[in-house]
Amino acid sequence: MTAAEIFDRGYRMFDGERAGVGKAVRSVAWHTIRSILGLGRKGRHKVFPIIVAVVAFLPSIGFLALSVLIGDLMEGELQPEYWELFGLPIVAVMLFATLVAPEAIVRDRRDGMLRLYLSTPLTAPTYLAAKFAAVMTSMAIVVAGPALLYLAANTIQGLGPDGFANWLEVAAKLLLSSGVIVVFFAAVSLGAASVTDRRAFASVAVLAALFGVSIVVNISVESIGASRTLLVLDPLSVPLETAARIFGDNSDGFTDFDTGEVVPTGLVYGGTALWIAAQKGHADCLHLMINQRRAPVDQVARDGRTPIYAAAEGGNPACVRLLLDAKADLERRRHDRSTPLIVAAVFGRADAVELLLAAGARLRPRDADGTALDNARKHRSSAGDY
Repeated sequence: MTAAEIFDRGYRMFDGERAGVGKAVRSVAWHTIRSILGLGRKGRHKVFPIIVAVVAFLPSIGFLALSVLIGDLMEGELQPEYWELFGLPIVAVMLFATLVAPEAIVRDRRDGMLRLYLSTPLTAPTYLAAKFAAVMTSMAIVVAGPALLYLAANTIQGLGPDGFANWLEVAAKLLLSSGVIVVFFAAVSLGAASVTDRRAFASVAVLAALFGVSIVVNISVESIGASRTLLVLDPLSVPLETAARIFGDNSDGFTDFDTGEVVPTGLVYGGTALWIAAQKGHADCLHLMINQRRAPVDQVARDGRTPIYAAAEGGNPACVRLLLDAKADLERRRHDRSTPLIVAAVFGRADAVELLLAAGARLRPRDADGTALDNARKHRSSAGDY
């Protein structure tokens, strides 16, 4: 047996600068962007980002080439509406959401870095915020980049909006539309990536969520004859339709040519706005939509969730109370068999649990991990995973 020698003993206290949570979030976001885009990594990690960028910018560059070659003719039918620019690189956006963005979380899960991150000043929400910001920033390159390039080049060619005020309005609408599309696809991508440590599996999950639901919805509308309002559930159509509505227009797909009726803009936006308000804890906004706009308090998402789930997860007592006062369904089961009470217990939202119990929520329902009490015990002991 060879002799062993101890060079150091125990742990040392960190004596460097402590920059706080803000610096940690920015650092994680920046390194995630580098990872997604393949910066500082081997050449094979740059292949997908380069392909996606080329596919995204190619249509806009093609229109710009036409505007240079044929000039004033582009002011007629050949010139696309600005909101239509988001439909041209949609393949690139889906490629990004499917093949590139999942790397933001998958790599941390695969390399065992998640618990290490949560041992720093980062918490689960700030970690997710950093990752979400990184994915949105990276995705904005392929969503907003081509549209803004087209606007700038058209302006130089004299084919842009008339007047500086109109130019600012178009630019603002392009940025707003880009933001909606980016948030939508980033959420789908990171949602799929959060359940696996393999990028291939995450990519398949994203494809299933986007194309599977879209195919079912379109078959229901076009072949079975369901109401065209069902298209608001189509994940491939709704983000682009949102861009059209922001520009005061609508796409042909959301118009019934037999009756001339168009799917109402309020129906396209109302449910989404209600979800965001409940999740983020905007009680005043939620109160306005429930009591004045008559937003549907039990609108069901693809996974069976309703807004009361989002409020229970977010843990904002005012939002939970508003939804309870509006007679939100306490016992509606999600596809995984969970209830709003179970969700509140999983995320440790004590105030939400108290309100739900006081409103009559039952303790008996079980999901795969047991009752609400079982979930509270389990997830309290494994908080590092959340």
